[in-house]
Amino acid sequence: MRIFLSLALLFSFSVVAQESTEYKYEVEDNKAEYYIGSYKKGKDVEDLTAWYDKFAEWADSKGNTFDKMSVAILTPYFSSDLSTHDVMWVTNTPGPLEQFTGLQEWVTDGLPELGKSLPVS
Repeated sequence: MRIFLSLALLFSFSVVAQESTEYKYEVEDNKAEYYIGSYKKGKDVEDLTAWYDKFAEWADSKGNTFDKMSVAILTPYFSSDLSTHDVMWVTNTPGPLEQFTGLQEWVTDGLPELGKSLPVS
């Protein structure tokens, strides 16, 4: 009886694995970078939003490097320990080349220029 049940279970997995799944929506890649941080003493989301204005002005000065990039500032509401982070910065790009180019420009030029005034660590 044990062998019969084992074989039945094995063949049921094979049948399930062969089914093709159709999705209602087309699956798309999401090329994103996620940065998690905590606000420096006395700073909050308004300070980060004001800092973003400086970042946007800097990004505009870099030609079309950041034209296809989008940014979101997220504040967590649910977490097992909300004291570990205050904010998440998400950057979306259409592909890895744009992502690399933007990151390279940020690290070599933006971070030294704007990093000191960033209100999060």
